[in-house]
Amino acid sequence: DRPDADKPARDYRVAVWNAGGACALILKNPNDADAMLRIREALKPYIGDHGKPIRRIVERDELDSLGANPRAAVMLDAGDLFMFGSNTSGDIIADSAAKAYPSLGTHGQHPDREGMEATFIVAGPGIAKGVVLDKAQLTDIAPTLSLLLGISLPNTDGQPLRMLTAPATGSERIPRP
Repeated sequence: DRPDADKPARDYRVAVWNAGGACALILKNPNDADAMLRIREALKPYIGDHGKPIRRIVERDELDSLGANPRAAVMLDAGDLFMFGSNTSGDIIADSAAKAYPSLGTHGQHPDREGMEATFIVAGPGIAKGVVLDKAQLTDIAPTLSLLLGISLPNTDGQPLRMLTAPATGSERIPRP
């Protein structure tokens, strides 16, 4: 335990950005090879399959292909039944369900995790019936909803999921208050 654990850091070499199912490691100096070496060495006993808290280290080139945090040197992918927390002191591995305010769910899982896909259900005026999407990007949801509502949403990363829109009959517009 650190005596100053409850105080904000004044400086850092490596910052942690916790997303529950993933954790980005951000280097103050992106070229700090020594910090990366020390990180990898320190995490080695915690990485692997079958009960390890870290499933794998996701490297920068894969993060780029996923459009993930551009500041992250690497990201840690939580092992099955594990998540990353924000405690700065105490046990490295703790039962989150045993706390006074348990954490029983999270986000930030790597997209290749089987069974961790999100569900998206949409119905109503302007929505095509019976359309099933195999996959969609979260960044496409806001542009899709803006299209359906007739609202301009410039400069978005995503694209409207046009296959969800029904042919216009003139009666599907939602009246504005």
